[in-house]
Amino acid sequence: MATELLLNCFYLQEEAARALRRGEPLRVVDEVLGKARRLGASLVRLHANHADPGKRGDSAMRLGPDSNDELAWRALDHVVARAHAHGLRLLLVLGNQWDEVGGARTYVEWSGLPAPRSADARFFTHAATLALFASHVVQTLDRVSSLDGLRYGDHPAIAGWELLNEPRGQGLDRAGHSVREWIDQIGRRVRARAGAHQWITSGEEGLDVSLDGRDAWFWRTAPASWLFRARTSFTLNARSPFVDHPSVHVYPETWGVRASQVEEAGVRMIRESAAVARREGKRLLVGELGVRNHGAIRELAHRRAIVRRWLEVADDEDAVAVGPWMLADDGRPMHWDDYQFRVHDGLPLDHDDNGVAPAIAAWALTRRRASDAP
Repeated sequence: MATELLLNCFYLQEEAARALRRGEPLRVVDEVLGKARRLGASLVRLHANHADPGKRGDSAMRLGPDSNDELAWRALDHVVARAHAHGLRLLLVLGNQWDEVGGARTYVEWSGLPAPRSADARFFTHAATLALFASHVVQTLDRVSSLDGLRYGDHPAIAGWELLNEPRGQGLDRAGHSVREWIDQIGRRVRARAGAHQWITSGEEGLDVSLDGRDAWFWRTAPASWLFRARTSFTLNARSPFVDHPSVHVYPETWGVRASQVEEAGVRMIRESAAVARREGKRLLVGELGVRNHGAIRELAHRRAIVRRWLEVADDEDAVAVGPWMLADDGRPMHWDDYQFRVHDGLPLDHDDNGVAPAIAAWALTRRRASDAP
């Protein structure tokens, strides 16, 4: 089966909510989805869990343990409907480890626990927090769209569900059992409500608790062996019966590897993780990957070549999908995200301002030609 191109567009629900509040057309949503199709994508990944208390009355969907903003939920209905109209399917992310759009900290705070903090480990283990998040999961999959009357768990535009963006077991047991138990508990609830066509991914970065099965010499000399002392076990979580596609995120520059080893570190993470997934009879999802626009790799041509190589490796390893981070709309400032790329209206695709977009489009075109070949 072909590896699909997934594009990360986490901000679409927020843009839709703001447009609805202003009574304006959803221009950014349609622009981005149209450009995703132009680049050759079939999947788009975005948050479906907006609970940021700082964005009440703006784009926050959940306002408290028992309080919702219906307009913000309708904004997500619009994104789902527009994606369907553009011939795209969505990977919806049910939660976030980090504070953006309201993450683990928010649920810990709503549970009444003292001193909530970013990436709070109690999110995975505290009974009241787990119950609150499970309630959000049930609410999301059982939501009936205000536009087409279809339940999210049955919607043909929703390809899959991501349990949490980048779960990490900081402060939990060294073997990663706490995160695995959380994945099983939340994954069981998703499986019970998801349609047969919808798959589940863990949202992990590929971190593990040991270097077993890895090229230990490479990771120690990179140096990035800390990736495999993480208290979150990619290997253990890949065995969960509630995870269809184990997930990795590929950002070697953030791992601390040398500039000369960025490309190879990404290649190894994809290949080694795909091998773990195959042992469980599963296909890997490369949920995110990127090279910094203003990092140590200064030549744009070099950055494009690295991204193209990672896409090709994911394809070689039969990943279910591969997701460059992040497609921006034309209105975003160039400094908004250091991994962004775009398809500027009025500019040729290979223009420097489009970043790595030409490499993504070229790979996707090659994949389409290969799949169309007799």
